[in-house]
Amino acid sequence: MGQSQRLHELFDVARIVVSSLELDQVLRTILQTARDLLDMPAGSIALYDPDEQIMELHAAVGLSESFSARKKWSLEQGSLARMVLDHDAPFLVPDTKQFDSINNRAVIAEGIVSIVAVPLKMHDQTVGILYLNDFVPRELSAEDLEPLTILTSFASMSVA
Repeated sequence: MGQSQRLHELFDVARIVVSSLELDQVLRTILQTARDLLDMPAGSIALYDPDEQIMELHAAVGLSESFSARKKWSLEQGSLARMVLDHDAPFLVPDTKQFDSINNRAVIAEGIVSIVAVPLKMHDQTVGILYLNDFVPRELSAEDLEPLTILTSFASMSVA
């Protein structure tokens, strides 16, 4: 996808964020745009509740009904979500089979092989995580991830 087309898609998302008050609709649009930008077949967005120490699923595409049915989960030490929250940076897993820390049974059962996890930040606080998934190994560059930073800022604004 060319740079011009990427910018056009990002501006479309910005227009939706500004015009919509419905959080889940905004998050679904952001998730779909992120999938299109990286040509990923699946993904989700979960919001973080720091008081309860849980993640809550708000949007999911390309994942099985049983995987998406798990609407809330607690943060476990060593989990991918915990790593993203603790390091406050995007986390790439090109191949879960080569990454010992991915021991989530649901991820393994779903057949997810590649994961991109990007924090949604607002005022230096992480308010959620955008996940993109593939069922084959994927290598991505820092340049590939640049548009996701802009998208996650839109998502963060909509959570406020």
